[in-house]
Amino acid sequence: MCSSFRLPLDRRVEIHVHDPVADRALFWDLLGRAPVKAVTVGLVRGRPADDPALGDTLDDIRAKLSESRTSTLARTAHEPRACAPAALADEPRFVIAPQIAITLRDGGIKVTGGSTNIGIDIEPEILRVLRCFVPPAPVSALLDADDAETGGDPSWLAAVVRDLLALGVIVKADAACGAHGAALWTKWDSALDFYLATRTTHTTRFASAEETNEKLVAKVGVSPAPAAFKDYPVHPFYPLPDPLRDDRQRVDERAYLDVLLRRRSMRSFSPEPVTGAELSQILYYVWGVVAAYPNPIGDPFIRRTSPGGGSLHGTEVYPILRNVEGLHSGVYHYSVRRHGLELLSREDPGEWIGDACGGQEWVADAAAVFIMTNKIERLAWKYEFSRALRVAFLDAGHLGQSFALTSTWLGLAPFTVGAVHDAMLEEKLGLDYLTEPIMLATGVGRPAKVLLIPDRPNMGPA
Repeated sequence: MCSSFRLPLDRRVEIHVHDPVADRALFWDLLGRAPVKAVTVGLVRGRPADDPALGDTLDDIRAKLSESRTSTLARTAHEPRACAPAALADEPRFVIAPQIAITLRDGGIKVTGGSTNIGIDIEPEILRVLRCFVPPAPVSALLDADDAETGGDPSWLAAVVRDLLALGVIVKADAACGAHGAALWTKWDSALDFYLATRTTHTTRFASAEETNEKLVAKVGVSPAPAAFKDYPVHPFYPLPDPLRDDRQRVDERAYLDVLLRRRSMRSFSPEPVTGAELSQILYYVWGVVAAYPNPIGDPFIRRTSPGGGSLHGTEVYPILRNVEGLHSGVYHYSVRRHGLELLSREDPGEWIGDACGGQEWVADAAAVFIMTNKIERLAWKYEFSRALRVAFLDAGHLGQSFALTSTWLGLAPFTVGAVHDAMLEEKLGLDYLTEPIMLATGVGRPAKVLLIPDRPNMGPA
């Protein structure tokens, strides 16, 4: 067996509770059954944050977790357990498959992921069985355990283990070990869950284009395809200059390799504004429609200068303007359909944009910051599996590079920011984080004569 692989085999359970008040009875039972290390909660719309029942429930959770740290349920994976007595040296051991995610949601316990990409509901008693395979344990150890530990008789346990093996929820410990890189993920628990849950395997089957199209044609009759464009029709609208008619003598028609090699992230800017024509070109050549094709089941397929998963182009962009000639400072949405700006707020972004970008105050000196989001419904409608979220991140990355190259071609100073406060930007842009999450922030200004390199933030514990 691979003894050096310690994650996720030795991790204890994290429970996510969608509605801690409504689901209290179920997850409270889990706290007494499973080796819980943390509980995360979601606040349901309509339930105020100061709800007394919610406050009492959270206090009870904290007390229970504190108590469990000294109980047998909180033992580490290196300590002995009643359900894992000594076994024969050559007896195979089993463990929860690393791709498996166990979550509490909508009043039930769900097991998802694995090599077969399963999605099943289980009873709370099954968690007693699963916890006996963290750390790896032989089946005989489980069958020899007390009923109080496993919650069932040997024949029931044998049937449960047989089903869990068939589904790929538990696997041989040797198959779950990895030879390289395990230590890299020791501080990335949540990221590892997402990575493993969306990782394809040798058994993954991809639908053909014909199968996909047939399914979508059938689906559109029941659930229309989401719109390819987002607009704010009642907000003030500012048409942008035609990006194809701008005088480009100033940028000398630089060759492609020259632009590619000149690209760099800059963090100091001159007070000279970016022109409206330059802004128009950035928006058009990065996020605009350069071509469109008929789509028999919805809005036309659009083409941008960057690739977009499924030709769906779920990325939206919100220009936050500080120093653009001819336009007020404020928060805007770029209308791809109309190639123009829709004004959302005239609040001075200089007062908060630096804080929203990880406390990097130099961001407020930029002429414009562009917040990229993703209209998740566009991908989710077509791709009904969680790996599609990877495509959303890839789309943002492609657009980020197109943005940097276009800005460099215009002789401007681009930058990209990963340290953003999602919640603050969601509030400023009026977004629902579940339907249109923040993906990436980029920005631009006119380069300063003297370039400075400010310190970069490092997200971590306060």
